[in-house]
Amino acid sequence: MSIDIKQLTEDLYLFAENPSMLIIREFIALTKLSQNKFTQLLSKNPELLEAYNYARLQVGIRREKKALDSEINTSVYKETAPLYDDDLKEWEMEKKKGTLTVNDGLSKIDAIFAKAQDYITTQPNHIDGDS
Repeated sequence: MSIDIKQLTEDLYLFAENPSMLIIREFIALTKLSQNKFTQLLSKNPELLEAYNYARLQVGIRREKKALDSEINTSVYKETAPLYDDDLKEWEMEKKKGTLTVNDGLSKIDAIFAKAQDYITTQPNHIDGDS
């Protein structure tokens, strides 16, 4: 079976934009690929990896917004958030190692907040002044 990487990449961008998609692994399942095969494809195709990272960001933002609006269980969001955000993943690992101080944590939260603000204000449907 031949896999069209360009089509797979385009499909992943479309998946990322679909507001009903809240689990990134669902894309992999929909493509009828195994997690291992998809990971191999990511390691060999920079464009697909970029699309995957974009999809993780989009899905993570949707999940966080739903948690903030109490549309999804916040404990589920909290447990899986590092899967969608590399900064949170690093933060969780540092917390577990005990190398994270309160000030380090606050700095990371500020960085995450700034990243989210940048994302929100660069969206094409953003209206000046509504944040």
